[in-house]
Amino acid sequence: MIILGIAIQHDSGAAIVKDGKIIVAVNEERLCRNKLFWGLPKLSIKEVIRIAGIDVLDIDYVAVSNIAHGRPVTVTGGKKEFGGMRNMLSVLSKSPIGKLITGTNVGISFYRFLFKRMMPQRRKELMDYVNSLGVAAPFEFIDHHDAHNASAYFTSGWDSALAISLDAMGDGYCSKISVCKNGKMKTIHKIPFFHSPGYYYSYVTELMGYKADKHEGKVTGLAAHGDPEKTLDIFRKRVSYSKSKFSFVNHGKWGMLEKDLLGQKLKNHSREDIAAGIQKHFEDMITEYVKDAIKKTGMNKLVLSGGVFANVKVNQAVREGCGIKDIFIHPHMGDGGVGAGAALFLWAKLLSKQVPKTKRLDNVYFGPEFTDEEIEKELKKNKVSYKKYNNVEKEIAKLLADGKVVARFNGRMEYGPRALGNRSILYQPTDPSVNDWLNKKLHRCYDKETEILTKSGWKFMKDISPDEVVATLNKENNCLEYQKIQSKTSYKFKGNMHSIKNNRINLLVTPGHNFWVKRKHSNYFEFKKIEELHGIKTYHYQKVGGVHWKSGKSNKCFILSRVKHGNKIKKTDEIRIPIKLWLEFLGYYLSEGWVYNDGHGHYKVCVAQLKNSKNYEPIKNCVKKIPFNSFYDKNTFTFYNKQLYTYLKRFGKAKNKFIPLEFLEMPKCKLRILFDALIRGDGNIRGSGYRYATISKQLADDMQILATKLGFSARISVQKPKKKEHNDLYMVRIGRSSVSTVRSYQITKETYNGPVYCVTVPNHIILVRRGGKSVFCGNTEFMPFAPVILEERAKDYFKKYPDSSYAAEFMTITYDVTDRCKKEAPAVVHVDGTARPQTTSEKINPSYYKIVKEYDKITGTPIVINTSFNMHEEPIVCTPYDAIRAFKLGHLDVLAIGNFIAKN
Repeated sequence: MIILGIAIQHDSGAAIVKDGKIIVAVNEERLCRNKLFWGLPKLSIKEVIRIAGIDVLDIDYVAVSNIAHGRPVTVTGGKKEFGGMRNMLSVLSKSPIGKLITGTNVGISFYRFLFKRMMPQRRKELMDYVNSLGVAAPFEFIDHHDAHNASAYFTSGWDSALAISLDAMGDGYCSKISVCKNGKMKTIHKIPFFHSPGYYYSYVTELMGYKADKHEGKVTGLAAHGDPEKTLDIFRKRVSYSKSKFSFVNHGKWGMLEKDLLGQKLKNHSREDIAAGIQKHFEDMITEYVKDAIKKTGMNKLVLSGGVFANVKVNQAVREGCGIKDIFIHPHMGDGGVGAGAALFLWAKLLSKQVPKTKRLDNVYFGPEFTDEEIEKELKKNKVSYKKYNNVEKEIAKLLADGKVVARFNGRMEYGPRALGNRSILYQPTDPSVNDWLNKKLHRCYDKETEILTKSGWKFMKDISPDEVVATLNKENNCLEYQKIQSKTSYKFKGNMHSIKNNRINLLVTPGHNFWVKRKHSNYFEFKKIEELHGIKTYHYQKVGGVHWKSGKSNKCFILSRVKHGNKIKKTDEIRIPIKLWLEFLGYYLSEGWVYNDGHGHYKVCVAQLKNSKNYEPIKNCVKKIPFNSFYDKNTFTFYNKQLYTYLKRFGKAKNKFIPLEFLEMPKCKLRILFDALIRGDGNIRGSGYRYATISKQLADDMQILATKLGFSARISVQKPKKKEHNDLYMVRIGRSSVSTVRSYQITKETYNGPVYCVTVPNHIILVRRGGKSVFCGNTEFMPFAPVILEERAKDYFKKYPDSSYAAEFMTITYDVTDRCKKEAPAVVHVDGTARPQTTSEKINPSYYKIVKEYDKITGTPIVINTSFNMHEEPIVCTPYDAIRAFKLGHLDVLAIGNFIAKN
């Protein structure tokens, strides 16, 4: 029996299951290069049929995961849109009726009934497309969590097991428990999605600036650096596990509403402590849930699936805390695995008169593979120098031992989120600084003349501290926000860098740099590598990202402090001036004002303005409202007041003026008052934009920051004086356009030899400036690394191994490491003393095993670092072209592709 399995929602894809065994499985992201693609997997369906080598008429059934199909994620202006349904459910969660619909089994039945009838076009679109390929088989739609549990049970090789699925939501539920015996699955328990702990992990992921359903692993890694006790009680009050109800219990709201409430409660805590708190609470709740399931059923083997079990620390906690005999996590535990799971579930269901036999996975190399002829053709096409080897594995081992970074492309592509040797980047595990060093190979950095906007103003990247708070772009609302940097990268670079230069952009970056751009006629921004932009005739950079805060460090009044008068030390009272009036006056003063003390008790404050100027009247009206006497003479408004003088003298002469930070952090409406006053003073309106001139470099910088926060684009140019005794003039050109256009011919290569710098921030987009021209651009990002180890040697390096050894074949669980591992392979050990290994054997992957074996012969260490072969924010490579492109853009040392080796 041949069944085509299809997953059509998050991380969609297709699989072919023949007589209960997965023979092909590919997810759409690998083919379309859009990570975690949501929608109809047209490319995957065609590809799995091609790889399987079957006639479409030989397909007996089409199994589709999910009873109810939601709309695919769309992107508008860089923001994910899920449609009105989720927004409505979020609002409804404030009321009892909302919690009834989303938090009870009765409500979920209604929800499923309603949803199925709201989305019939999704089924029709799928069925029409599959039929158009010539497939004439009947369709069966399988419940989301049944597909999850089937994917784990029927690939476990165990006749008897307890299957537990747990994720954010699927067909109305977040979890199902099935007792599995003799090839049959019986559902004994399910939990409505309102109570999902998975959503809380997603909320935290988003609150920390990451993408939900995509970057939860970053939160897991960060958790080891924090103190869970500082935030644990907050999470316990929002969601908990109830033994009496045998269920998770959501005490808060749902969706965006709950995320915002949670954000308010966590706002004064560090990112590390927040990550540690949710991770600890996650482990505690899920362990209790599993323990109760085991107690109620008497089962002692677990098979797990669902996105929650992508959390390898949770899997370790369950294995060690639930008293079980063994555990297996389906290698594609997330929604990308439900296509295969739906096919397996249907296969078992159709064998009602027989006993379906579970089949242990030999491996998960279910994707496409390429011949040496196809690989060599692509190498030649891309003008890559290479050499063919008869024993390529031995050569790879030598290169690894020499400290080279090797990108390995070989055989069939892996199924699931982990690179397991066939699409991996390999490196030696002995250097404890490898996380910094190897990431430099993958980092994209700026030259030494590049500045970044920090909370305290513009600074050269080389001068910022590890605790700096910098300006980033929130992709969800296209607004500027400040975030603490996660790490700073610096190293020496020698070679060709890419220069992007026109009258609005000036950047010098290393190869492979990420840019936040959009094509000329596109509606949304995306990350693109600098090399890709060479081939795009016209594209746009994002220049603006105004602040969105409605409140800030702003009182209703500005307070002028007391000052002493005369020998009697008489102090004046504090003077309170309405903040809007003061901001307007300050703008005029910074542009046109000065102070003077004659040494005889006369403290003078002056603001110049010609009487025939169009700005004379607004400045006059403002000056009159300031609560001190003033007069106008010789084109100047003058105050004689020590209190006003004492505050304003801090700005010094015209060359030293600046905008105090306290005013730059005010709400947007007040920033606009200050901006307008500055423009009236020393600026002018040019078309739809503005120009502002000053001899103070700091004031020009501050004006650029002010304009940026208001949602304008701003650049600074310097006009040199004709006479030496005169000052440089800084011209701030301010525009309303949200983008700057760049054409491909404006990108050139420039030889560089010197230090380069970058930082990592949660949003991955930073505001940088070079030559006075600011723009939002990509950051570099830290990548965690895991080990591959010879199966027969794993017990020497990982405590309690071979417990859960089947799970370790697919890198789905962590272990505490031994002292020997810490000593011999420190680079693979996380700060909490754990590692996420992949064990390999000659049976599983002969070529991969041979590389590690040869490396062990040379070095005496049977471990090699293995991380995914992909570019940042892209799927794992699939084709030879993908591999060659990533090799070039990543500037990796070696590409081992098939039996060929190429070097950078």
